[in-house]
Amino acid sequence: MADTGIHAEARPRALPALLVATRPAQWPKNMLVLAAPAAAGRLLDRDVLAPALLATVAFVLASAAIYLVNDTVDRHRDAANPRTSDRPLATGAVSPRTAIVTALVLATTAVGLLAATTPVAATIVLVGYLGLNLGYNLGLKAMPLVELMIVASGYVLRATMGGVATGVPLSAWFLSVASFGALYVVVVKRVSEREAVGHRRVLEAYPAGLLEQVRSLALTATALTYTLWAFETGETASTGGVLVRLSVVPFLLGLLRYALVTMRDGGASPEKVVAGDRTLQVVGLAWLVLLAAALDG
Repeated sequence: MADTGIHAEARPRALPALLVATRPAQWPKNMLVLAAPAAAGRLLDRDVLAPALLATVAFVLASAAIYLVNDTVDRHRDAANPRTSDRPLATGAVSPRTAIVTALVLATTAVGLLAATTPVAATIVLVGYLGLNLGYNLGLKAMPLVELMIVASGYVLRATMGGVATGVPLSAWFLSVASFGALYVVVVKRVSEREAVGHRRVLEAYPAGLLEQVRSLALTATALTYTLWAFETGETASTGGVLVRLSVVPFLLGLLRYALVTMRDGGASPEKVVAGDRTLQVVGLAWLVLLAAALDG
């Protein structure tokens, strides 16, 4: 019998399972698309908000497609891992054929949406995201460091999309913060995964201490580049220059708190870390309020 990857009794519930397979809990990370116009104080401009939201929706669709491809490729390995054995493709609740067809529909819709409504550069960014992640799932995930950079690039391309889709200029320091911050989040998760049962095979290829060194490098670079961005932005802000500079304080506190929590409790996905730590939530809110007041001013 052909491996359909789906049990007969699971078919009536295939649609809810398919939704679960697109990982809705991960969708909020696509809000990074709004970061560039928000940092420029232009998110609520009439000619900026609409394309920014469309680009965010496109990334939700594209990332959902990638998760379906990922879980299709890894379904047998996921089924043998206690941490991932309940994923719909691992349990057979969604068939590989259904997942791949849905992924194609989602990816095509995302690209078409951007091609019809935003500058061509936005479509290129999204196609680049899809291409990199397809390569990741088809073999690049087994290459040390390359796999780190590809996963981190997903965050960076989201942040870049906010600029190219809306016409908001992207400063070098903004892109630097996005790049090192993304690398930091990814490497923290890898360090934690290495301690888990059934961890990624690629983690065995990292020499002892290397991931910790990359984590320290990314943490330092994120703190430094944000400080440089804040001071550069503060020089051009009309009335909120001081507030932009002051935003460095809660940003650094939040960054260090994230380091403390993940080193103490393990580096789960960023959204779970933030959702589970009240101090980090308060510091993050203070940072957002301060930055919003500065950029509005």
